[in-house]
Amino acid sequence: MTTQVFLIFRTDRKPCWRSTFLQCALLLSPCVTEASIHQSPDSTTFGAKTETRLIRPGHSIGELRIGDTSERALQLLGKPTDDDLYEAPCAPRRIHWYDFTNSKNGVFVYLKDARIFQLKVESPMYASSEGITSDSLLKDVRRYYPQSRAYQLKGSGSKVNGGRDLIYWVDNEKGIAFELRYSYKTRKRLVSYIFVYEPGSNFQPEGCVSAPQQWHELKPFTSEVFGNQVRKRRGK
Repeated sequence: MTTQVFLIFRTDRKPCWRSTFLQCALLLSPCVTEASIHQSPDSTTFGAKTETRLIRPGHSIGELRIGDTSERALQLLGKPTDDDLYEAPCAPRRIHWYDFTNSKNGVFVYLKDARIFQLKVESPMYASSEGITSDSLLKDVRRYYPQSRAYQLKGSGSKVNGGRDLIYWVDNEKGIAFELRYSYKTRKRLVSYIFVYEPGSNFQPEGCVSAPQQWHELKPFTSEVFGNQVRKRRGK
């Protein structure tokens, strides 16, 4: 494997040697950010400045806010990967922007009556003020959201989420929920998606649960369910 070395001069004329262009370029100027290095002409969603990527419970993901219109979402994030219309009461419209930079599912918005009522994100480019993001540990969620309640989405187990039903930790007072998937690689649950919605409303992923799946409440901070036996894992 060949290591690429770049010589770039900073504004003070001192040479900068690094094994990657990104590491070196970040030293050039306070105006140069990791996001700007990764940005491409079509990358409006994930090339934004760091301060626009904050997940705010009950309010927003980046600059997208609960209550925004689809026009506002398209203005902020550009051309979507998918824009789907459904004849269903849950979420008549879903718009999706894939995170190609990190090979993650990116940002989803769900609309009713032409307004966003729920936001969902899976991308390391977005994080809460506490630093919780995709693939974060359960102990971090438990530490910063101690009022969360646990739910099992029965019938949701599949190969892509570790073969086990999805578990959700939901802080309804703040308006944030965390989807917990089982990882074959780490053999434990990690945060996959983070949802933002109006505080105090009835949260269900993507708006509602349709048969044959069922929404079942568990004891707080439960993260594993095996048949009729429930095992608690305290953030491990």
